[in-house]
Amino acid sequence: MLSSSIESYILLFTILIFISFFLGAVFIYLNYRRSILIQKKIKSNYLFQIENEKIKISRELHDAIAPFTLPLKEFIKKRGFITSEDEINWLDEIAAFENYLTNINESIFPSELLDGNLKVALQILTQKICTENRKIVLHTEFSSKISNQHSIQIFRIIQESLINAIKYSQSSIYNLLCTQNEFDLICTVSYEIDEKNNSDNNGNSFRRGRKIMTQRLELLSAKYELSVVQNIKTEKFIFKDIFK
Repeated sequence: MLSSSIESYILLFTILIFISFFLGAVFIYLNYRRSILIQKKIKSNYLFQIENEKIKISRELHDAIAPFTLPLKEFIKKRGFITSEDEINWLDEIAAFENYLTNINESIFPSELLDGNLKVALQILTQKICTENRKIVLHTEFSSKISNQHSIQIFRIIQESLINAIKYSQSSIYNLLCTQNEFDLICTVSYEIDEKNNSDNNGNSFRRGRKIMTQRLELLSAKYELSVVQNIKTEKFIFKDIFK
């Protein structure tokens, strides 16, 4: 009888220890998850503050030039000491200057991203960086709308990848493909590289850009893959649960 009672106490003690370990493990896991979420929120707030500053700079640049160009155009139209041809030339120069500033504004922060229109923002980006000797081929095969917060981060990642690719390779064609796979968005940037420059990705020139890209990838819990096959380098970005 005493032996049976001791065994019951031992069993009960063992169960209590097991429960304590289990609760301790759950507590540690929950604290770990909480710290990850806090870190992610801090990064998110930091990156979005940067984007908000870009929006402010873009708007201030636009608002600051209007008080100068509008009176100048009126001054040119009303003055009688210039010919009509001079007037047209002056107004054309001002219009070109205004267009130049508009392009700067769009480069600082594409207005399409405010509405989460990633597809249009990428189309405009690829058109801008195309040249006579450099072609950007864009294919976007997703129809679902992306939140403006996600679209901003994804755009910056793709932009960084394309700019780095163009800067550090001599390819004449760059392919950008964005497709939807259920809830995920998969983007690939592929281009030809010189075999002797195959290690450029690890160079100092990439350090700052890669750091920014890594921060944004971590924020979106995205996956990054790099491969080189027969001098074709492919950067693959997998953005999970973007369309949920």
